[in-house]
Amino acid sequence: MSKRKDLTESHLVAVLTILGFFCVSVFGQFGQVNVQAAECTWQGGINSNFEDAGNWTGCGGNAPGASDIAVFPSQPSPITVDLNTNFYSIGGITMNGNVTLNKLSDFASFSGTGSSTLTYNGAGNIIDLYGILGFTTFDSQTPDSTLFHEVFLQVPASSIFSFTGNGEVTLGPDSIVQIADPVAIVKELNVSSQTKLIAQGDFIMNSTLAGSAPAYANLNIDGVVECASSTCFGPRTTVKINDGGQLDITGTNTNLTNDVQTDGQATITAEDTTTLSGDISMNEASSLQITGPNSGGFDITGVITGDGQIGTDGNVNLQSENTYTGLTTLSSGVLKLQNVNALGSTTTGTNIESGSSLEIDAGGSIGENITTFSGVNGMKTRIYHSASSNSTLTGIVTMNTDSEIDVDSEIIDFYIENLAGTGNLTKTGLGNLYLSGANENTYLGDLNVSEGGLIANKDVGKNSVTGGTATIQGLCLCLLSDNQVDDTTDIEINSGKILLNDLFMQVKETVDSVSGAGNIELLPGTELTVGADNGGGTHTGTISLIGSDQKIIKIGTGTQEFNGTEVNNPTSNFQFVQNEGVLILNGQYPLSDVVVNGGVFKGTGTVKSLTASGEVSPGVSPGVMNIAGNANFDAMTSVVIELDGETSGSQYDVIEVGGATTLGNAGLTIVPGYVPATGQVFTILNSDGGVSGTFDGLADGQIVEVTYSGQTLQYRVNYLSNSVTLTFLGVSQEDQLTPANPTLIRTDDIN
Repeated sequence: MSKRKDLTESHLVAVLTILGFFCVSVFGQFGQVNVQAAECTWQGGINSNFEDAGNWTGCGGNAPGASDIAVFPSQPSPITVDLNTNFYSIGGITMNGNVTLNKLSDFASFSGTGSSTLTYNGAGNIIDLYGILGFTTFDSQTPDSTLFHEVFLQVPASSIFSFTGNGEVTLGPDSIVQIADPVAIVKELNVSSQTKLIAQGDFIMNSTLAGSAPAYANLNIDGVVECASSTCFGPRTTVKINDGGQLDITGTNTNLTNDVQTDGQATITAEDTTTLSGDISMNEASSLQITGPNSGGFDITGVITGDGQIGTDGNVNLQSENTYTGLTTLSSGVLKLQNVNALGSTTTGTNIESGSSLEIDAGGSIGENITTFSGVNGMKTRIYHSASSNSTLTGIVTMNTDSEIDVDSEIIDFYIENLAGTGNLTKTGLGNLYLSGANENTYLGDLNVSEGGLIANKDVGKNSVTGGTATIQGLCLCLLSDNQVDDTTDIEINSGKILLNDLFMQVKETVDSVSGAGNIELLPGTELTVGADNGGGTHTGTISLIGSDQKIIKIGTGTQEFNGTEVNNPTSNFQFVQNEGVLILNGQYPLSDVVVNGGVFKGTGTVKSLTASGEVSPGVSPGVMNIAGNANFDAMTSVVIELDGETSGSQYDVIEVGGATTLGNAGLTIVPGYVPATGQVFTILNSDGGVSGTFDGLADGQIVEVTYSGQTLQYRVNYLSNSVTLTFLGVSQEDQLTPANPTLIRTDDIN
């Protein structure tokens, strides 16, 4: 047996706690070359003395010496082995079962020479290993006395220290692993692919010895290293995570300053609020997975470089101007950008998987291409803007799944210049999302403005809103430039408003239809055209007019109905212009002019005036059309009157005009729904300002014959000073027509 007697109490005495499966620790060659090692096998019991030769076989009747390997066989239960001597020199230890090496003295330690080994092959746990594992001569550094009962692993110059095998190693919270050398030579501490190292204490791998430069060291991780404190590694240690390696940061408010290198599939995790302030470099084959905590955040404040790619889940914050060129993938949780270049190069892009969020907490321009992917249970992807100044995404945002864009602040704006994909988009948050830029959006999904405002302000003619239906439930869909909405889009305003708003540009917009109870707000000179894709809708909300000379224009074959009210001023000069299809006004628009150029104008509402050169049909089967001012009908107009009963307004059509009426040879079409009593008078037009002109071909007293249910019904037209009447004269017995659609004695040109 060989014992070290040249060491004093001034050399550190420490405690190493190793929990888990521990395989091999190999030390590089230092100083002398060992003689052939004997393999000594333990046969002692619980709490037996390590130095008692009777507890060993294979050592020639001795306890293991400086060049011997102490082997502990597999045991069904843990063995506790006591060590009384302060410093004990041994070649190596192999453990095949659960063993506790228990120091009885504060100054007990194992010391080895050269390339000694510590091996654990068992399936159980090493419960405790107390003392110093030196395997080297000590240098002149004198540790502080507060480090008593801590582990001190000291490795000689130019050597490599390795944890290998398929075990688990725990270094207790008071432990220190120190690789110290009076010269600045790079060292390595390796954790094999089969080993998990739980570092509750400190790795001081680059200690500066008295009068010398700092030594540098590498921590090579092929397995798992679990770090539980801010000083797990020395401040100048480089942590290299190789293929399959994993660094778990388990402490609270940990701040690691080490640089990190990755190669292959590498993983870094943080279980609580953590800062990694060292730089991260990735080679081309690297794929780094960064996992943050579910509460708090994992702050990456160093710069990420290289050609590798990054994946994130949990809460991860990128704070620096990174330059890495690989793809970024968010699989879950929130990735927060606190620098506009945090996502590195824009050549590859960023993928947001379903259920995860990209938070932008940096003002300025971000050129990243972002793609969203669908997942399970209809979960949305999310882009959240929380910056204290305006930000712009200039890259392409491709929505392949339902996506949400949340703008937090009511006074800070978020701009997106390119939207593509097939997914639906929901705008949330109280702030404004601007769809801007020179390129037209191409996304095909629906738009829902749930909160705040969506501002469409691309170059003129470049569509911002390109999907099927745009639903407004938040503040507004605000259109600041011409033709921002695709012509096929249906606008549903459930609350909030659609706003044509630019004080310096008379915005003109064309959509398919407008519906809902929300507000349509038009600034001076603006025009909203509906029906472009032959669709239709019913709008029951308010039309607010600021300034004058606004228009709502109806085109297409569909039916557009307005059943709300107007808010404007007497000099607004607002017009409903009916060109095609059917326009129904059932609301109250007493200061709005109606111009009918074609199609059908119907309704029971009130308007300011009517100028008609198309079909005018009071009510909606039947009803009263109210015109507060004047009504003018030209020769291209056909006035259609339904006669379904004797009660004015509810059973037959009436046009009520507050001003003067000019008939202008308009055609008259009578649509009977029953056979009246002879002599029944129908007042089809009342005009407080008087009636001038006649219907085409119908002088005062002219008889009009109409076919109804196989009979020819005869009506007489009379023009009074303030009204027009039809008097039923009876059924003609001479001309019995087969039942068909009503036939007039003349054919009107109905546009």
